[in-house]
Amino acid sequence: MLRRYLTKKDDMLKNIIIALLAFIVIAFMLNSFFGLFTGSKNDMIAKETLNPQTDSIPLSRVKTPTGANIVTYQPREGILPENHITGAYKTYVQDTLAPALKMKASDISDPNGRIKELVQVNASVSGQLNAALTEIDSLKRMVTYFQGRYFSASVRKDTTGLATLVYNYNAKLDLVTEQRRAFFKDYLVTHISSPDTNMVINHVEHFRRVTPIKPRRFGVGIQAGWHYAPSVKAFTPTVGVGISYNLFNF
Repeated sequence: MLRRYLTKKDDMLKNIIIALLAFIVIAFMLNSFFGLFTGSKNDMIAKETLNPQTDSIPLSRVKTPTGANIVTYQPREGILPENHITGAYKTYVQDTLAPALKMKASDISDPNGRIKELVQVNASVSGQLNAALTEIDSLKRMVTYFQGRYFSASVRKDTTGLATLVYNYNAKLDLVTEQRRAFFKDYLVTHISSPDTNMVINHVEHFRRVTPIKPRRFGVGIQAGWHYAPSVKAFTPTVGVGISYNLFNF
């Protein structure tokens, strides 16, 4: 009799362990694929502070058949920009950009600040143009003209030998944000390109502030436990989906 009782007890313990493991695996899969279990705002801030990503955003580069350069990257999202952008860019935003936009420097470190998204694109243009025309103007200055598709300039040299460069560059940048899906989860990538084949994107700073969703009173979740089956007069492990109601929201 005692041996039979101990055997049933061991089986029950084993079933409990199996049910708990099944619950953990299902919860992990749901969180990985759908991001169902997100922490509170304070938890997200703490996680970002412990694991800041303040290095440069990785860029993937593709050259189109026309010779234009396209870079693709995944924007960073979080609560505090300072945990996702470089120190140099943070200083620029606080000391220059925010005052110019009549914002407070603290908006960058305030989870509820006015800054919702930051983007900075660092690009360079290099190439060469042959002189299109050289002439003497009405002031007896030698003027040399340069003309390209996006760039035009003239060099004026007076009788003293002093040269002055007058230039104009018609810059064009195209930004396309694309929604992609991987492992049942959506994410965004941004493409930056220019029709000017001489333009190269060197560096990108991009941060988008995420607003944590307040917990709802009604929710759907995974439930694991034991169910008594009268037909076999024993408890069996069960895993299912249940509806819950929160009396208090924090």
